[in-house]
Amino acid sequence: MSETAPAILDYAPPAKPLSGTAGQYLLLNLGVFACATSVLFLKAATTHPMIVSSMRLLIAAAVLSPLMVRDMIRSKLAGPMLAREFYRALPAAILLAVHMMLWSAGARMTPAAHATLIVNLSPVALPFVMFLVNRERINQKEIIGTTIAMSGVIALMGQGIRLNDGSFHGDIICFVSMLIFCFYLALGRRAGAGRSLWMYVVPVYGFAGLICLATAFAVRLPWPVVTQPEVLRWIGLGLVPTVIGHSIFNHSIKHLRGQTVSTINLSQVIYAGVLAYVIFGEIPPIRLYVMAAVIAVGVLIVIRASPLPPAAPEE
Repeated sequence: MSETAPAILDYAPPAKPLSGTAGQYLLLNLGVFACATSVLFLKAATTHPMIVSSMRLLIAAAVLSPLMVRDMIRSKLAGPMLAREFYRALPAAILLAVHMMLWSAGARMTPAAHATLIVNLSPVALPFVMFLVNRERINQKEIIGTTIAMSGVIALMGQGIRLNDGSFHGDIICFVSMLIFCFYLALGRRAGAGRSLWMYVVPVYGFAGLICLATAFAVRLPWPVVTQPEVLRWIGLGLVPTVIGHSIFNHSIKHLRGQTVSTINLSQVIYAGVLAYVIFGEIPPIRLYVMAAVIAVGVLIVIRASPLPPAAPEE
């Protein structure tokens, strides 16, 4: 994601190039800013990551459900056909639930800019995951770009080892979360092909939210004391990065080149770093932005080398 769960069904490039206007770029940057708030809501929340993830996904599913109902009516889906549509969403929902729980946990353990940078590396890892899942070929430039980007990530994580403040473990959790998100995207490309966006995304959100909630009950997590500030954080997570941010990405991927969307999305680390400084007093070291520049070079090489524009990442 993350931020997570972006334009899964809009993975293929448009039939003809779409020129961007100033308004489209402004809207895309608004979406990037919205997704960058995810890590801030997560850091501010006091609830266990499993419960936070559940509330976020269930709220997003509830808000977007009218769009799903509209598409159901248009497609005249009912009975066994509708049940089959929902069943096809389950594998992706499991991956999304695991991604969200890990991301929610890792984001609290490492600086906001670190977490945001790492979780948005999916354009780099995605070609390799697509090879494993869908047997799509990897070219030499993708390998070179990935090597450059990963060298920046390793250097970034190495800083956490030296500081011995727990951020290294947070970086690792965010990295694993990103890899799981790539498998989610790869699976979504296959499972969501030819289907309505909302008929796929809303059940995935809903089932993933229920999986997170069921996991919390299975491990006997104590139910949190529900306070107004905490509920507002849940709603903020569900609405701002998930509904608003991801919906803008879904729109932008149709009107701008995939490479453009993926590249501009890298600015999430700047938004997250500035907001974390203002709200939490986190001061991003200069080293972070040096490593971010190295990673950006690798990502740009991969994006330009990809035969298909990679899906825009989240949160």
